[in-house]
This record gives sequence, C-alpha cells and structure tokens, in this order.
Amino acid sequence: NLLGQDFSIKSFVNDNQIRSTEYVKYTVETNKKVNVNPPNLTDFTIVQGPYSSSSSSVSIINGTIDRNETYTLTYLLAPNKSGELLIPPSTATYKGKGYQTKSIKINVGKSSSNGSTQNSSTQNVKNSNLFAKIKLSKSSSYMGENILVTYKIYTRYSRMQIIDYDFPMTNGFWTEEIKAGTNGWPQKQEVLNGLPYNVITLKKEIISPQKTGELIIPPIEIKALLNQDFFNRGYEKTFKSNSAKIKVKPFPKGAPQSFSDQVGKKYKLKVNYSTKQLKVDDPLDITVEISGNGNLKQLKIPQINYPTDFEVFPEENKEKIKVSTAGISGKKIKQQLLIPRHHGDFEIPEIEFTYFDLNSKSYKTLKHPAFQLKVEKSDGNSAALTNIRLNNQEDVVLLNDNIRHIESNSSFNRNSKPLFGTGKYWAMMGSPLILFLLLLLFTNYQSKNENHLGKARKKAKKELAKKFVKAQELLSSTKTDEFYQNIYSAWIAYLSIEFDIPISSLNKVTIIEACNKHQINEETTTILTRILEECELARYAPIPSENAHKTLSDSKSIITKIEQHAKA
Repeated sequence: NLLGQDFSIKSFVNDNQIRSTEYVKYTVETNKKVNVNPPNLTDFTIVQGPYSSSSSSVSIINGTIDRNETYTLTYLLAPNKSGELLIPPSTATYKGKGYQTKSIKINVGKSSSNGSTQNSSTQNVKNSNLFAKIKLSKSSSYMGENILVTYKIYTRYSRMQIIDYDFPMTNGFWTEEIKAGTNGWPQKQEVLNGLPYNVITLKKEIISPQKTGELIIPPIEIKALLNQDFFNRGYEKTFKSNSAKIKVKPFPKGAPQSFSDQVGKKYKLKVNYSTKQLKVDDPLDITVEISGNGNLKQLKIPQINYPTDFEVFPEENKEKIKVSTAGISGKKIKQQLLIPRHHGDFEIPEIEFTYFDLNSKSYKTLKHPAFQLKVEKSDGNSAALTNIRLNNQEDVVLLNDNIRHIESNSSFNRNSKPLFGTGKYWAMMGSPLILFLLLLLFTNYQSKNENHLGKARKKAKKELAKKFVKAQELLSSTKTDEFYQNIYSAWIAYLSIEFDIPISSLNKVTIIEACNKHQINEETTTILTRILEECELARYAPIPSENAHKTLSDSKSIITKIEQHAKA
C-alpha cells in the first residue's frame, strides 16, 4: 500500500493458497476516482471483471468534517499453471505522479481427480485466517532504551469476539503502558501477503531493557469466539502469538562518573536560584529540572552537596512525563528549600548530569556552573541565635520566629470520667434509631432495584423505536445492506434486555424458548424469527427492496405484542 500526500492505492486477494482448479478474486482499491491499469498478467487469466464499485462516508470529529471515499476494481483470475505464481502490481497516476501496488504471490497446488491437492507447497500450511503478533519498534537496543511493543490480532473472520487473553510477565524490562482512550485502540485494516485483515490492537507499551544480552517477550494467549450468529452458537478457538527477541547491547566504555544509566535524546538541564543575595534565616529556593526523551521514569536528579552552614529541608519532587508511541518524554523537577544560619560568602557546587545520546551513540554531559551566594547578617533579635548549631534537637530552641523544633518529651495525666453523659453513652443510646433508619433505607433501595429491569425495558423500547426511524432513513436512501444491519442490531439489543438474556447467548433456539416462556403467540414468534433470518441472509446475498419494506413494517407491528406478553 503506497501512500501519497492525499492519494492511496492497494491491492489484495481473497486467498493466496488455492488449487489449480480454483479462482482467486483480485481487488484494487483507491481513495480517489482515477484510471487504474490492471496488472500485466502472465501466470493468470482474467475470467471475469473488472467490476467497479464505490462507497463514501462522512464523520465529524471535534467540529472537523472528514470525508472518506473508496473506489474498487475486482477481477476473477484463473491460474495458468501450478506452483508459486505472481500477480504483478497495478498502476495509477494522480496529479502527474505515478503509483503502484505491491506484487502478490499465490501458491497454486495441483488437483487430482478426487479434488485433493498434490505436490503443492500449500499442503500442511497453518490456517492464516486468525493469528496474533507481537511487533517491536526495534529488535536491537541499548540498556534503558525505549522500545515500542504492540500486541495485535489479525483476523479474516467477519464475526469474532475476544473472550479472554493473558499477557505473561516479562523479566528484565521496565514497562510503561500507553493509554488507549475511552474507546480503546481503533480497529484498522492491513494487507499481509496479499490478504486483507482486520487488525485489533490489544495493547501498546514502552519497555526499557534493564540488562544486557538476549531478552525475550513471551507469547500472549488469546481465546476467541468465532462465527457466532443467529443460526449457530459459533465455536471457541485458543491461539498464541509469536515470542519477540531483543538483543540488548552494553554501553561503550569510558562512561563519566556522573552517568547513571540514562539513555535518550535531547536532554536539557535547568537550574534556578530564587536569589543571589539574602540575609541569615531568609529562605533560598533551588529548582533543578531535567527534561528530554528517554527512560525518564528511572531518572534520578543529581544530589548537591550544600554548605554545612545551611539548614536543608526535605526536597519536593515533581514530574510531567508523557508516555506515547514516540517513547517517554517530559521532565523531572526537584525543588529544595535552604536557610542559611551564618553570614558570609558561600558557593553551591557545580551540578553535572550525563546521559547516553542515541543520536550520536556517545556520552553527553550537561553542566550548570557553581553558584556564588552572599549571605548578610540578619536584622532583629534573631541575629543573636544564628551562631547556635545543634546536633541534638530534642531540646526546644527558638531559631527564629518562623521555624521551631517539635517538643518530643510530653507527659499525660489520666482523667477518669463516668460513662453517663459522654459521647460514648449517647452513641449507645442512638444506635437502635440509626439501625432503624438504615433498615428503611435498605428497604427503599430494594424497592427501587426491583423497578430497575422495568426502566431498562422502557429504555430499550425507546432505543428500538429510534433504530426503526434510522432504518426508515436508510431504506429511503436505498442503503439496503446498512438497513438490515441496523434492524438486526436493534432487535438483538432489545431482545437481550426484554428477555434478560446476554447477547452472547442469543440465538434462534434461546429466542424461541424465551417467546414460549412469555406466552408470545406462535404467529408473532414466527414473524420475529423470519425478520432475524432475513437480516442474516442479507449479509450473504442481495434482497429485493420490497422485502426490506415488509421487514420494517413487520418489526413495527410485532413490538407491541411482544411488550404486552413480556410484561405479563
């Protein structure tokens, strides 16, 4: 699939492993209406086609209108021989620039008289309609380097429901998961080996290796329900992904002493002092900030050796870090409060930070020069206490008007009082009343909970009516396929709530059983099942529009009958 600035073209087939007596459906898809040149075929003959079709959709996201158009050409091809055959690229020109699709390899096996395949490389090939894959942004890295890991499911099944999946523990990595948003990761389409797949992303994360050597991300195990529809319950399938290997390289020799395993790009060091001149007992705020793109979650801001004549208070640490598919970026901030207890000239030493730069593959050291600070004598009575330095702070000594030590030697006297009139007494007396009120609240809650199903059914009926209005609009626009999809999903959602049956358990048998249980007459049940069967049939074959009109009319007519019996 080759993309231009605003043009895309891709090709795919319905199967890349066939017998010599079978056909392959070849499709070319573009997002602009252009003339597409078919492939120059030597291994295949065009039996039918091209058949052209188009579709469009409009979406509004955050006030922005996004219009998508799709134009397709479909060919039916017959192989001229057996073996590994090739479908060459299709080509197109858009705005004076040429584009082409990828070539597609097709494995064609010989067929015997009984229809079996002989002497074919397609024999014993694993089913490729459903599989999982762990994808890495890189397979070789330095220790601590950010690596994007994506866990994906590739499926060609039109109906698939993920039941469960398990991510095994990974050893030797620091892991940060990327948040997907309220609706999860969007489902996309990819073409692999000429076959189109729906791609479901389970998780994305940034990992940082914590040791050198070959590290392995174990496979994930997934359980899915396939081909479940109105006619059958479907079947479960459990499958595993690949395992992913990463070769972790050691750092080059000669690392500076200030290097602490930070790896990344574009690191910056900022240091800010609240003042250059102050008086004894005045506060001094120091802020150290390190920003960049790397393993910032493990970053430790360098410690500073402050002059002993300063009282150092506990530091305050902050961070603003973003985890995305581009890696981990942001900054860490350390704020320190100091109070000088002597006057004079002081020096806060140089601050040094070293990281391994991935662009230059070398160590880079960031420095902030030593800071000269002048502390003058303080005004007022507190000056007489500035030369007192205490090693034992258990005695309470006034250092200034703002900061005091805590007195730790305290004594307590026992004060015995009778129970009557105390809070404990009144709590014991009020307990029965409180229990009675709680019982009333519980009874009220239980009554409301009993009405919850009734409210849910009313809401379901309103939603069904809205779906019918939408279906009428689709029918008026001659969008028959979308009409049947709308009717089907509307009925399934409604019946699930009305009959209190999970959607995963709804099928022809359970729906008929529920209708019998609620004494819905046979005629209504027959109409309901016919509607659902017709919706299923519409997925595989075109249905006349007059049938669609009758389906909508029948749907509106039987809803009242179902409501009357379901409430009974």
